[in-house]
Amino acid sequence: MRQHARHARAGAEPVAGAIATRRTQSVSRNASLAVAGLAVIVLVLYLGLVAGRTEHPAAAVPSPNATATAQSNPAATSPASTSVPSVTSLPPCQNVYQQGDVPIVAPRKSGQHLEVALDAVRPGQSGHNRWQIRLFVPASAPANAVVALEASVTGPSGALQVFGYEVGPPNAETIPAREPATVTPCGSFAGSRSLGVVIVGVETSSVASGSYTLTWRGIRRPEGDTATETWTVTLNCTVAPGPPGAPPATECK
Repeated sequence: MRQHARHARAGAEPVAGAIATRRTQSVSRNASLAVAGLAVIVLVLYLGLVAGRTEHPAAAVPSPNATATAQSNPAATSPASTSVPSVTSLPPCQNVYQQGDVPIVAPRKSGQHLEVALDAVRPGQSGHNRWQIRLFVPASAPANAVVALEASVTGPSGALQVFGYEVGPPNAETIPAREPATVTPCGSFAGSRSLGVVIVGVETSSVASGSYTLTWRGIRRPEGDTATETWTVTLNCTVAPGPPGAPPATECK
């Protein structure tokens, strides 16, 4: 009986050992699988984090020095511009008079472009008078106007004597003219600026109050034809102050 029990225990010990060995191996295998699974999870999380940073890079933050440099040197952030003179700063292309200036006969059209006016009858030298006309050529004109020095004046006592001609800009001193006067269209040409306005005058013998006719021939208009302009006016003349001893001259309106 005892011997049979010994044999039973002897047979049971190897079986128990095998079972314990199998349990130990199972636990080790499970631990290894758990460690491997945890490593896989960590790897996946790491790769996801790296991918997220690659797709959404952090915005660059300018350094304080870079900001200060950009503010103190505007040329570094904006291209240089070339200053262009404003058109409004230039005299307008219009036939305008200064305040207080009233022409004897207001400007009128001569042809398609040219404007003419009888501006004034002013005192001249040696008791003479100066008949001044104004000519204006707008920017739209196709060419210059040219004024020949061919004028005549008739009055109550007949034709007045002609002594000479003058030319110049408005509201400025004129100079003696010996050749036809050219009026360029208003605007800029070859770097120069033309106002399109010229004063041309003829000096005649003295003028008193009364009715007069000024005739100006040989005016070539911008469109190419030649015209004669006539002004018939009734003048009211007064003696203008002049140098002591000089013949009296009149100012007429």
